[in-house]
Amino acid sequence: MMRKRDRSWERGGPPPDMMRRPFNGPGHVPDSPRMMEPRPFNTPSEWNFELKRSGKVKCRCSATSLSVGINRQLPLYLDVVMLPHLNKSPEFLQLERPNVRRVVYELKPESMADASGYREFVDYLIQGRSGHARAGGAAEMDPQGFKVFILPPGQAARQLGYKGDHMIVVLRSR
Repeated sequence: MMRKRDRSWERGGPPPDMMRRPFNGPGHVPDSPRMMEPRPFNTPSEWNFELKRSGKVKCRCSATSLSVGINRQLPLYLDVVMLPHLNKSPEFLQLERPNVRRVVYELKPESMADASGYREFVDYLIQGRSGHARAGGAAEMDPQGFKVFILPPGQAARQLGYKGDHMIVVLRSR
């Protein structure tokens, strides 16, 4: 039986082993049309951003994906403008609706200089207003169809399977 030769590379570019261009050296391969096409957006597993409260910067954060990421551009800052009651987290996270997509990121301070602002924000959410613990809500991803919630460590985060002692960011589809 004769095997069919793979000629997919002939339709617009060099063979797959030539896709890696040498940085320097002889045999420079000219750019092919296929190499100049925009690459698909990679799903980020790490996300760095500024955490703000009503426009005031609190700290810089580094978030690591705990679930399958989303194929969306993530914002460079999150401005917390809503403070829903934390005991209502099953409602605003829509936990009763299994078809709602939720992407969870573990949130840590980006550097030691950000640790005090980070800790201050965690305490702010846990102490809350009027003695009620709060979650943070941001609207930066509304145009992309996602609501953003920041949860302090504790029971609400454990409902999503997180057992650590850092804040988490939940991107919830509408």
